Amino acid sequence: MGAIAAGLTCVVLAGEYLFGWPVSLAIPERVSVVKNAPVALQSRPSFKDCSDCPEMVALPAGEFMMGSPKDERGRKGSEGLPRRVVIPKRIAIAKFEVTVDQFSAFVAETGMTVSNLCHMLVEISGTRGVWGPPEASFRQPGFEVTGTQPVVCISLHDAQAYVMWLRRRTGKPYRLPTEAEWEYAARAGTSTAYSFGDDETAACGYARFADVSSPLGWGGGCRGDTVAYGPRPVGSLKPNSSGLFDMHGNAWEWVEDCWTPIVLEIPTDGSAFSRPGSCEVGVMRGGSWAAGYPNLRSATRGSPRATSRYHHLGFRVALSMDE
Repeated sequence: MGAIAAGLTCVVLAGEYLFGWPVSLAIPERVSVVKNAPVALQSRPSFKDCSDCPEMVALPAGEFMMGSPKDERGRKGSEGLPRRVVIPKRIAIAKFEVTVDQFSAFVAETGMTVSNLCHMLVEISGTRGVWGPPEASFRQPGFEVTGTQPVVCISLHDAQAYVMWLRRRTGKPYRLPTEAEWEYAARAGTSTAYSFGDDETAACGYARFADVSSPLGWGGGCRGDTVAYGPRPVGSLKPNSSGLFDMHGNAWEWVEDCWTPIVLEIPTDGSAFSRPGSCEVGVMRGGSWAAGYPNLRSATRGSPRATSRYHHLGFRVALSMDE
């Protein structure tokens, strides 16, 4: 466990933030909850601003309840109780996580140096995992890679460099989604633990994660059809009701915010929480192929260092629509 903690802040010493190891929790009965009641899929057209650009889906302005109720299975205190957050302007969110091919186009055009500074899981013993030294890269993350898989082994600074390249290339205000915008997009009009309801046994239809079929010792929830190590090509499973894929699982996703364990510091106007200078600790959302089902929840927050690279950590982009 010590090797895991070395790459994370003191707030995230437990491996459950990276993997979602099963935690023994009582499941209080929730009042008036329908187990699997996703909102009907809305027809939202997508668009691309260049051939190598991410495909984007426009979302309307709106409001939602950010955070998790006390009785939500797998809940962590850093998520905070539900609080009203307003997204005041239209935004576009990438339909998929940024892929290996898309990130490779950025690397080829900018000449960015790709170094082997990414950590891989090197030992799995029961419900514990150990991170190895930084020796992987997005091209060689420790599992077989295709161009349509989500790019991983990406630091917050790498993700920010990519969105700045998109800005220059398109002349449009691409950026990372804020933490509030990410949860708004992930929930897609729901208030349940997942966008597909509260029942983790339905997760295999929507998320690539450490399920019962996984070789990872903390797997559970349901049995999927993928045993291989690593993520699946983006869009392989069902989208949420806004037509966004892999908001649960596949790769953890960086957002624009700096980390705060005090959720009341997160702005309720949809903007990002920032600190003077650059973030030393960022925020990741959504869970990954190596995460247990509690970490797929819409409210789950993790806090890796901004310089961290792990082979389950990537990103997706956002675009301001009304600027």
